[in-house]
Amino acid sequence: MPHVNLDGMDLVVSCFIVHPEEPKVLLVDHVKLGGWFAIGGHVGDKDKQEDPDQAMDKEIREECGLEVD
Repeated sequence: MPHVNLDGMDLVVSCFIVHPEEPKVLLVDHVKLGGWFAIGGHVGDKDKQEDPDQAMDKEIREECGLEVD
C-alpha cells in the first residue's frame, strides 16, 4: 500500500499501551519482522488524507482490536 512520503521520508506513528495499575505493556507479534513491537504503522496514503492521530487510532484498531477515544 502506498503511504505518505515527505521529501523522501515516510511518515509513521507508534505508541505504547501501558496497563495503568500493573507494569505491563501491550506489544504485537510482527510476523514480517519476526519480533514483538509497539503498535504502529504508516500514516495514510496518497489517496487518503489522514493525520497522525487518525493513523494511530486506525493502527490500534487494526493491530489489537481496541477502540480509543
